[in-house]
Amino acid sequence: MSLWNGFDISEFRDKDTWKLLEDVVILALDFGHGQCSICNVDKGGVGSQNKDLVFDNENLIIPTAIRYEGDSITIGRQAAGKEGCIYYFKDSPQYFDDNVCGRTKKKLMQDFLAELIKVVMENNKGYFTGTEEKLLLLVGCPSSEEEWLSHKREYADMIQEAAEKYIPETRVVILPESRAAFINVAQKRSLYMNRGILVLDFGSSTADATWMQTGKEPIEKSWRLGASEIERMMLEKVLKDAGYDLSYLSLEQKLYYKWTFRRIKELFYNHEMIDTSVIQIYDTDSMGNVLETANQKTGKKIKKLKENISVHIDEEFMERVVGSITGSVCGENAEKFALRSSGDVDCWAGHCQKFVREIIQEMKSAKCACQAVILTGGASKMGFIREICQRELDKAYGYGAVSVERSDEPSLSVSRGLAMAAVNDMNAEAVRESLKKALRPRIEQELGRFSDAAAEKIAEIYYREAMKIMNQWVSSEKTPQGKRNTAYLKAQIRLAYQERVQASVIERLLTESYRETMGKCRESIQEEVNKKLEKIYCNRLDKDSYQLDETAWQALIARCRPQKLCSSTMPDLFNLNALEMVLAIAVLVPLMLLDRVFNKNLSDYVSDYINERELSDRKRKKMQKKAQEGYLEKLRANIRPEIQKSMEAARQTGELPLEELIAGALEEAFDRIAFYG
Repeated sequence: MSLWNGFDISEFRDKDTWKLLEDVVILALDFGHGQCSICNVDKGGVGSQNKDLVFDNENLIIPTAIRYEGDSITIGRQAAGKEGCIYYFKDSPQYFDDNVCGRTKKKLMQDFLAELIKVVMENNKGYFTGTEEKLLLLVGCPSSEEEWLSHKREYADMIQEAAEKYIPETRVVILPESRAAFINVAQKRSLYMNRGILVLDFGSSTADATWMQTGKEPIEKSWRLGASEIERMMLEKVLKDAGYDLSYLSLEQKLYYKWTFRRIKELFYNHEMIDTSVIQIYDTDSMGNVLETANQKTGKKIKKLKENISVHIDEEFMERVVGSITGSVCGENAEKFALRSSGDVDCWAGHCQKFVREIIQEMKSAKCACQAVILTGGASKMGFIREICQRELDKAYGYGAVSVERSDEPSLSVSRGLAMAAVNDMNAEAVRESLKKALRPRIEQELGRFSDAAAEKIAEIYYREAMKIMNQWVSSEKTPQGKRNTAYLKAQIRLAYQERVQASVIERLLTESYRETMGKCRESIQEEVNKKLEKIYCNRLDKDSYQLDETAWQALIARCRPQKLCSSTMPDLFNLNALEMVLAIAVLVPLMLLDRVFNKNLSDYVSDYINERELSDRKRKKMQKKAQEGYLEKLRANIRPEIQKSMEAARQTGELPLEELIAGALEEAFDRIAFYG
């Protein structure tokens, strides 16, 4: 169903109940460019509580850092800050083969993820019983279709291979990070997807924007404008102020100092004490190779230090790095970003505003509804990000029309959202059978109405043709004496049925009835799905967001062929009372003309009956209406069972398998309402 769609997890389900097996552990992983978090999914159903899992020393966040020493691998805080540690190696499948510090990015990611699973198992023993458990691992990825989502299977396979080092039976499911973040915030804020939501995820490597509304194609953008760009700019500023540039640092130094500045940046925006830090500049030869010298105490060769650069971070320094959304605005920067930059480079805040402005303008041009904007990701802690978003929203939608919501703990928002998504799907799965039971009689009822509606419309067509012939027969003074009889009239009507009633007309009427039925079936499914699932998913279907797949239902039209109805379902016209039928068609014909129109015996019969009954015009019209109703009812009564027989034959031969159709319709409805992508 929704979340697992496209990923085979059949081995993780009970074959009879289709529920997840008891020994399946579900983990939700936010594998970030700079840090990771992981959440355990409670399979207890409605009201169950997921739990953030800890790493070392009860920390809920672990740095995305890896270090190799001989055959051993360490990750996170045990690796970070030590010589030879590697940072910022996570990337999309297109760059798996790129080399960082002598290893491919794919190799670095897999080694890190394998150790991550090991660390989680060691530090959360209450949630694991052994390596024989099955692991269902939910992992987020950026919202870029070209770079990430179109390659999500490759990404999932890479992660699965890594996790199987410690849990051999592993399945990985990929979900866009922005949607996971929305799930986490929406359920706390009672935000509904059918009203339109924009999620802005400012992570370490990318800034992602995803606009979603039930039943509409999402708008998704991803910029390589992650918060790691701030760390790079901080490093550049410190070096520039001291008279250096990035070329003075080795690759290992660049990665390490970027990671260091990440920690400093977070301390700064959390208003915490910032540790004193330095950047070491080594002497190099003309080729850029680091020179060596001897340690005065030990005599060992060491890198020759040229200078230690002290790092001092304050408000003024950070404004020079990220820019400011306060103060005066002038020149080219005002035109580009309406933000003040540091003068020599476009400010990071300005690029953020440009990114936010682009997505909001695209939404506005497409007339996208927007109930709220959700901010997530570590960089969303910066107050000016929220201010930028609110400013652009007020311009586009009016002051205060759209609220800006922020995750309470943005660094955990994605992993928690992934976990909630899994719980939502399990809760929805629990009501699937009750939904099918509720829908079957309703759809059966609509199919019955289809046969009634089709019989009604087809009978009207044949009735009108019969009336045309009867009126001509009554009013024609040129009808020969020998043809003024009911046998001739019956033959003429039969001929008219064959020549005038086109099969295409009947088929069109059948199709109209069929479409009405499909509309009613869709409404029934929408109603039942919303009743059961809208609280689970914070979303609901409406007539514009959900269209029933009608392919299988075409069996109805294929079976109810008009030729069959034309040839075998018409009633005997003169099974009705002969006098009533004649009076029905002769109401508007003066009685004095009857002698000239009908043969003597029939005319006498009619005249005697009229004289005996002394019929008034009102009574004759009443008799006419009764005759019409009787004839139409006979038409309907003959057509209806033919259509029902055709439907039953279609179901028995598998052309109209009701159970499968309901299940398929539910699958689509679940996918629509879950919007997991």
